[in-house]
Amino acid sequence: MEAVFTPGMHSVIHTHSGPEAWYVLEGAQCLETPQGIIVARAGESALVPQGPSMRLSSIGSETRRSVLLVLHDESQSWMTRVSDWTPKGLCK
Repeated sequence: MEAVFTPGMHSVIHTHSGPEAWYVLEGAQCLETPQGIIVARAGESALVPQGPSMRLSSIGSETRRSVLLVLHDESQSWMTRVSDWTPKGLCK
């Protein structure tokens, strides 16, 4: 999948039923989970395991463009919105 986030844009708080991997083409992103943050910039990749609640943010002044893959069992939804966690705002 391709994802494009304008500067300051955030995803909904969600979880995945399998691991998610990204490769950032342009800009930068910050993923916040209950365990902390993962930052990836243009030319870098990132990986998060199945399960944790998360919110992805575009950081910096450039539009963030990435390609991503979520490996999951096709009998399960690839993404589920959640409300059991509130981000601390670590991605600034």
